[in-house]
Amino acid sequence: MHHLKTSVRKVSLSRAPELMSIVVQRLHHTELAMLAEDAFDDLERRYCTPEHGALPGQRIFGCRALAIHGKDFVVLRRGGLLFKLPQDMRLQISERQDAELWDPLDTGRPFREWIFLSVSHVGDYRRFGDLALAHVAGTR
Repeated sequence: MHHLKTSVRKVSLSRAPELMSIVVQRLHHTELAMLAEDAFDDLERRYCTPEHGALPGQRIFGCRALAIHGKDFVVLRRGGLLFKLPQDMRLQISERQDAELWDPLDTGRPFREWIFLSVSHVGDYRRFGDLALAHVAGTR
């Protein structure tokens, strides 16, 4: 793992998303889960402050969540995070590699406003967290 991190740091930032996807493909499922959990913990520290007012939310399908005014906006899932975003933004983001509309029951009918982003998008998690918080808080 250390060797992979070192290799990624030496490349141009313009290739960072492509290379992050390659690194993620090489990680074991346990490492992916740890990376997702670390990213979630980072967002929890960022948003569970007096400034933002978020709190740890109820568990969704057994997964940790962050909530504002009792509404979840970020959820930790195996290998990535779920974000609650406006419909138009969610559909646009779903076209990215390693992103998908969230259908936890595998019914072909994804949950409204929720999108899953794998850890290959870890560099975008704060931006999507900010968007999800604003959307759920109604300040978008």
